[in-house]
Amino acid sequence: MNVRHWSVSIAVLLSIIFLGGAALLVNGCSNPEPIPPVGAGNNSGAPSDPKSPTKPDPQQIRKEALELQRDAKWCDALAKWQELQKYFGNPPDLQLRAEAEVNQKLADSRCKPPRELTDSFSVPPLTDRPEAVPEPQFKDFYTPGRTIRSVAYLNIKGEGSNTRWIFKQDSQFAYRYRVVAETKVTANKDNRITFEQHFPEIVQLLAVSEEKLELHEPDAPILGMVWEQLEKNVLNSVPIYVWLRRAGDIATSGDPKLQGTLTTFWQALRNRGKIPNANADVQFIAELDQFTGARLQFEYANGSGVTHIKVLQGPKYDPDDLQRIAYGSSLLADYFVSQAADKNVGDTARLRARDVSGMFSFGYDCEIDPKSHLDVKRAADTQFAGQPVRALEVTGGDVSVQARLAGSRRTARFVPLSGTIEYSPSQLLVQRAKLKWEGNADHVSENHLLFGTENVTNVAVDSYYEAEVVK
Repeated sequence: MNVRHWSVSIAVLLSIIFLGGAALLVNGCSNPEPIPPVGAGNNSGAPSDPKSPTKPDPQQIRKEALELQRDAKWCDALAKWQELQKYFGNPPDLQLRAEAEVNQKLADSRCKPPRELTDSFSVPPLTDRPEAVPEPQFKDFYTPGRTIRSVAYLNIKGEGSNTRWIFKQDSQFAYRYRVVAETKVTANKDNRITFEQHFPEIVQLLAVSEEKLELHEPDAPILGMVWEQLEKNVLNSVPIYVWLRRAGDIATSGDPKLQGTLTTFWQALRNRGKIPNANADVQFIAELDQFTGARLQFEYANGSGVTHIKVLQGPKYDPDDLQRIAYGSSLLADYFVSQAADKNVGDTARLRARDVSGMFSFGYDCEIDPKSHLDVKRAADTQFAGQPVRALEVTGGDVSVQARLAGSRRTARFVPLSGTIEYSPSQLLVQRAKLKWEGNADHVSENHLLFGTENVTNVAVDSYYEAEVVK
């Protein structure tokens, strides 16, 4: 796509997504050389002295550190990662060092958090409050017990260079940010709704190659497959960063809770029409968000938005993170889309981007500017999964995404080029939304998978959302 404004580095483009998280890196180098334990060899040819002390095996230290981290023993894990720094080898194992540095940072942030963490937070009111919903619709759309499952992802592909990648020259990259959620209405009384939201997975995925990469856009519904996969591999709210040696190791040597996710991502990639070979030079990265596995309770006041958030399952969080996920929850998106879908064919409407932000998942660590919007036009009815739906054509708009870093506010700007939103009047539900975007950003996040990417060209951005009523 023609991207007119990409003069900044791609640190820029994709720092819109949350700070923190867990990462898994898979290096696709063919036939990698094994890393011998430090001290295991004897280059002089002389026999080993059985009385000399044996140097620790860095792979054993790594294994112990990861186990401590998975058990959320952050301070003990921090000590192990610090110990590992002494045994990277000479010359140092750069991959092991990179893995240790990121995990040490994660463990340090949990062992010694910069501010007091909490599991209950009163959300400051927004200055641009959402429109109040008429009482009949407020009750009809959000009846107690109503449960919706959804999957949303943002895709970005392009070409650039990054010192973190295994390739020294410009490379092709394909990035996906995916959110899988289950949202249940537990109470609706006196113009207040209580929502319970569970996140089986929030993850960043990245593939890098010297060959062209594409991400396959689904034609058929995918939510059932995604949910079944995650039910088999329930993920914890524990960020862990692991670097494997090649794509073929995903199925055998990776974190078992991420194997399915990475395998699905690998299968979604297209390299000149074919799935990359397991031994091809393709580097894979996955980073779990800290809210993966969490179950949160939202109190929503009609005409005000989310007023309180409580952690029902998961660790305590930084209050700023809870505030951002509350502001980005767009819990009443189905109602706001229905107001445009109920118009006559050919009529136009404007949607506040903040009210429907869950459909394009720019990330829970950022805030959408209150002036951001999507322009839509009522199109002819169509079908989704064999059922009639009302279609909205996305004809324009402007979405500015803001985040803070080191006290400054950075802004990313996205303009929709085309798209459709499909709404089911019988289920009172947005069943699918697909959009293509043009982006321009000056936005930095050092924990983002594409942080530090430079010389970016041929960038294409698209988003996908799908939902279904399960109760």
